[in-house]
Amino acid sequence: MKKTLVAIAISVIALFAAQNANGQVRTLTSDMFFSKIWDNDNETFINKNGIVIDFYATWCKPCHIMKPIFDNVANEYYNYHFYRVDIDEEESLSGMFGIDAIPTIIYIPHFNVNRTYYQSTGVIERKELIRNIKKYLKL
Repeated sequence: MKKTLVAIAISVIALFAAQNANGQVRTLTSDMFFSKIWDNDNETFINKNGIVIDFYATWCKPCHIMKPIFDNVANEYYNYHFYRVDIDEEESLSGMFGIDAIPTIIYIPHFNVNRTYYQSTGVIERKELIRNIKKYLKL
């Protein structure tokens, strides 16, 4: 009986761990960007799935409004990679994308060899974020 309960508990923990790995919004650093998203040698994006990046600041009230919307959509569209960049912590990434207003969402299509990306600025509703993902990432 104990072995069965332990096996069930381990299965439930593994299931929750797998669910939490999908749909997770990760913090994006410059080091991570240059190792997982950008190929400096070929000057192109490394990206087999679409990427969505939320540029924000901790002091930005509209960013706080956008956060749960972004997190909710990330949970639903877990086949894409969702990242968040604090513009005060990662000024080089903000500069690279020319971020001059926040919140700004960047959409990078998969298999993108021509360095194309799209963006939306300001708080957007959930349905608009989904529409942008479908439009720009070709879902």
